[in-house]
Amino acid sequence: MRLLVVGGSGFLGREVCRRAVATGWDVVGTHYSGRVEVPGVASHRVDVTDRAAVRELVTRVRPDAVVGTPYRYADWAVTADGAAHVACAAVEVAGADAVSRAELGLLVARRDRLDPSALRITTGPAVGVRRSTEVRLDSARAAVLLRTRLRGVAELLAA
Repeated sequence: MRLLVVGGSGFLGREVCRRAVATGWDVVGTHYSGRVEVPGVASHRVDVTDRAAVRELVTRVRPDAVVGTPYRYADWAVTADGAAHVACAAVEVAGADAVSRAELGLLVARRDRLDPSALRITTGPAVGVRRSTEVRLDSARAAVLLRTRLRGVAELLAA
């Protein structure tokens, strides 16, 4: 199984890459200014603010799953627009499950027989954050438009 980690050079992305390699995934990580310094990860440079470049990368890599972790402090174009570009490009491999990062972490922990209670999960208001803290990709409409069955993350991780 091939995993594309967009933002693989960042803090969260590096950890996703590291754990995916450890569980046997073929991992491709992206970077913009830094490098993806995780052994076993193929690294590709991409500017997530360039919708066409993101689409071309997803088409070229042909991943079974995509994890989007692009982030740059105080940069809406990267953190929000970039995430939208990744979501749009990934719709071909996304499933019908709309899951948060926390839910994805719990699914991976269960699949890998790890203790899910070890994950630190909280809500934005609990830590004083007053903005949207959860972004979900629901590809139900894409499935209708594409006239195909899209696998959800729960099914993908169960494989």
